[in-house]
Amino acid sequence: MSAKPHKPAGLPVRYELPSSLFMVMMTTVIEQIEEVSLVITNAAESFTKTKEAVTLSESLNAYADIVKCRGSLIVYNENNGIVKAFHNLAGVELVNVCGPNLLQLAPGGHLSRFIIYTDGTFGLPDEVFGTFDKMSTHKRDYLLSTSKISNPDVTYLVNSNEIQSVIRPAG
Repeated sequence: MSAKPHKPAGLPVRYELPSSLFMVMMTTVIEQIEEVSLVITNAAESFTKTKEAVTLSESLNAYADIVKCRGSLIVYNENNGIVKAFHNLAGVELVNVCGPNLLQLAPGGHLSRFIIYTDGTFGLPDEVFGTFDKMSTHKRDYLLSTSKISNPDVTYLVNSNEIQSVIRPAG
């Protein structure tokens, strides 16, 4: 297995947050949507008209937030027209779930980007990036890196009885 740098997977996670908890996004407040992160149906991947994209966004109360943010990201599984439908919306960037990178997920190092996922993106990251136990099926010889230490509480480890009983006293 060859050593390759770890690429951020951008794994979508469903967080059920009420709309009363506002999400601050690079000096923009996202307040119209029901949940964060926003997940749309796979049928949106087959939209070919911008009018369909706007209608979907408005029905989810996300259109005003998309226009206001000017930095929204849509992560999709299959491009059956979704890129054509959303490319005319100002500030919207689209990326396939197989190819997100850190600059797309967090531009400028800011971790607060309005990201919209299609429902089909949730099962694919394990196939694309693999798991800690299973190799990737899309990338050759790629395995997620694991942590070298299982307990990150170094102070506890150093002061534990097991370690203190075998080290030489200071002096």
